[in-house]
Formats: sequence, structure tokens, C-alpha cells
Amino acid sequence: MKWMEKEIQAIFTALNTNADKGLTGAAASTKKAEVGPNKFEEGKKETLLAKIGHHLLEVTTIILLVAAAISLYLAVTTGYGYPKVIVILGIVVLNMVLGIYQENNAERALEALQNMNAHMTLVVRDGVKQEIDATELVPGDIIELGAGDMIPADARIIESSSLQVEESALTGESLPVEKDANAIVSEKSPLGDRFNMLFSGCLVTGGRARAVVVETGMHTEMGKIASLINATKKTETPLQKRLKELAKRLSVVALVAGVLVFGIGLWHGETMIEMLMIAVSLAVAAVPETLPVIVTITLAYGVQNMVKKNTIIRRIPAVETIGNTSVICSDKTGTLTQNKMRIQQIWSVGVTPKPVEETFDASENELLEMLSLSNNATIEIADGVETIIGDPTESSIIRLLNEKGLTKRDLEQKSPRVFELPFDSERKLMTTIHEVEGGFLSITKGAFDRIPVAFSEGLLEQAREIHDRFAEKALRVISVGYKRYARCQRI
Repeated sequence: MKWMEKEIQAIFTALNTNADKGLTGAAASTKKAEVGPNKFEEGKKETLLAKIGHHLLEVTTIILLVAAAISLYLAVTTGYGYPKVIVILGIVVLNMVLGIYQENNAERALEALQNMNAHMTLVVRDGVKQEIDATELVPGDIIELGAGDMIPADARIIESSSLQVEESALTGESLPVEKDANAIVSEKSPLGDRFNMLFSGCLVTGGRARAVVVETGMHTEMGKIASLINATKKTETPLQKRLKELAKRLSVVALVAGVLVFGIGLWHGETMIEMLMIAVSLAVAAVPETLPVIVTITLAYGVQNMVKKNTIIRRIPAVETIGNTSVICSDKTGTLTQNKMRIQQIWSVGVTPKPVEETFDASENELLEMLSLSNNATIEIADGVETIIGDPTESSIIRLLNEKGLTKRDLEQKSPRVFELPFDSERKLMTTIHEVEGGFLSITKGAFDRIPVAFSEGLLEQAREIHDRFAEKALRVISVGYKRYARCQRI
């Protein structure tokens, strides 16, 4: 169903829900029984026997098992050669254990990531706001979201205020998208242009919203991607293909050599049993028994190096495929890198522009404080892990503030905010008013050409020159202005 183009009241009717009271507990339980929990279906896991069979069916392993069988036959008939059988079987077992061990480690790591992704969400049921596990959501639930919340399911916005959502996981666009409950969206609009919809797995970076859940689990847009991943076919890596080809050639060489030796021996009058033993021994000797385990150990070492870089590899041969990658073609940057913005240079009136690594004077510190006060982003550091909530541009300001030994919390205690005009795409500005000693302080930040300039023509020309100089370096320019008032009156 095209939820983005329907009237909101029609959606309430279709889902048998109420905008104010939400679903009843009984209705939610019934719907969950019908549609299932709000989570992605996992691909079918391999049993231990299936994993063992998977490794035993590799060509190199089959050759080793054949060599072990022939060696065992020779050992039984001649009375010696048992150590060779034990060594070959030991190599097969070691190769199998290493592979299964790595796969189990990767699966445990993936399960841990899924558990970390579990979160609570604020929902209205029976007219009461309550926090529930996101997996319990069903179509028709009324949810409330704020900055920093992960969207738990696809939902149609009922009402919103200055709502911005980062949808890079779904669309690839790293900049937050402004959402509007009243936006008119057609059926043909792509995902990135459905401004009245929220999508599972995306992050609210600013504002707040009240929305009605319309799709959950595998029926969400993110769930559709997950279903494609579960449906992928397993293919051989380049190394596996080359090893299989090598094994075939060695098998042919060993077989031909054995037949030739057997035939030449019989031609010269040797007994059939003696020549059969010699031919089989030659064929076994031609097989490099240690090759599979050497390859496995080498790849396992590569897997461990990847683990140190926080990369999970489920199957050992896959690390060789990654190693074969030489060029990645993409038109995206923010979502392929750390998706972090950093302030590079700062300019305050009366001071020469300087890199942020240098020591700031009083006017530059004041400028940084103004930018930080008129800011809704927060950065929390717990156990050495940095958690960013808010727009990437605003977050870069708070990050620089922390690097200069200041905190937003201290600034807000000193100059509490009493009023705000949120940023919007038409005005291209954000204004906040703060209570300070002796009155009030109004701070406006945003696009350079939208902030009124109250200084001389010469100073304005200098500001434009510096703006252009920053822009030529591909820097995003943010301007800030302020004014002090003895008193303020709310209108």
C-alpha cells in the first residue's frame, strides 16, 4: 500500500487505530500474531553436520581423503605407512576445525551486533505512553520520536516540529532530510523524497515527531533489502576456483603418472601387485597434503588482521576476495568515510583567519561559544566511545568546543536558552535567545548571505572576501551574529 499518498485519517481507518489513544493491548497482541514480531528474518543457519559436509566436499579435501584411503590400503597390505595416514587425516581435521571455528566466531559476532541494535521505543497504547521493546511494534501503533532516536519501523508522520532524519543507511545521502507531516507526496516519489514518511533503521537528528506505524519487520523498506541479502547465492572465491583447478590438474598428472609407471613396470616383467603399489605410492606422493592447511592458516591470519580493524568475516576464503579488491567506484563520500564533519578554520572580526589547531584569542573563543549556544547537537563520551546526537554540521561545532576544553553543558548553565526559532530551509537561519547577566542575548547562525550585517562597507567587503576564500577550499561556511537586549517580551 502507498502510505505516503493516503490521507492520514484514511490510514487510521485502514489500521483500526486512534491518533490519540493508539491501539488497545488486545488489538496489538492480535496484530502481532498475524504479522509477527518487528524484526528481520534470519537466513537459515547451517547445522554442525552441514558445516562438516561443506568442508568435506571441497576438492582439495576430497583428494586428501582419497590419498588417505589409498595410504591406508597400502599400510594394511604391506604392514607399514600408518603414520602417513594419520598425518593426512590430521590435516583434514585441522583444516575443518579452523574453518568451522572461524565461522562460529563470525556468527557469534553478528548475533552480538543484532543484540546491540535492539532498542526501546515510546508508544501510545490504551491512551497511555509507555516504553516497549521495538520488536513488539505492530502496524497501527502510535509512536513518539525525538532527536537521537532510532526509527523502529516504517511510519507515516502525524505531526512534527523541525524534524530532521538521517537516512544514509537507506538512501546513501549523508545529510539529514527535513520531514513534514503535511508534505504532499505522489506514488512515484523515490524514497528520498517521501518527506511525510519515516523509515526503519534511520536516525532522528533533530526535532520531534508523532507517527503511526504502517509497516514492520520484513515489510519495511529496510526489510526488503534484508530479504535480498538472505536470498543471495553462495559463490566461490577466486582462490577457491584456482585451488579447485590446481587440484584437478594434480589429479590428472598423478593418474597419468601412475598409469605410465604401472604400464612400464609390467612391460619390463614386474609383478602386477608390486607395480600397483608403486603406481599408487607415486600418485599419493604427487598430492600436496599440506597445501589446504597452509592456505587455511594463511587466510586465518588475514582474518585476524581484519578483526583488529573491526571487520567481521564469516567464511575464511572471503578474506582473499577482499584482498583482490583494488578499485571501488562510488559517487558517495560521507557514508563511506566516518560521516564526521570537522571545523577547519575560524574568522572573527578584527582577527586574521586561522586554522582551529592554533590557540584562540578572546574574540574567537566568544565566536565559538556563540555557535555552540545556538546549537542542538550533543556529544557524549562514555568509556572512550563518542556518541553524537544531532546534525553533523552542528556536531562539528560541539566537537571543537570540547577540544578547546569547554563543554556545552557549562555554557548552557551560564547562559540558559529561553526561546528558539528552529532552522528551516527557507530562512536558512536558526535563532536562539539566552538569558545572560544584564539582560538577554540573541544569537543567529546560518547562511552568510542571510545574516544582517551592521558594519561598514569596507568590513563587509572583507567578510565577503574571506567567505569566498573559504568556499574556494570546499569548506562549508557558517556565519553567526548576535545582539544584546536589556529586556525581552514574548509576543
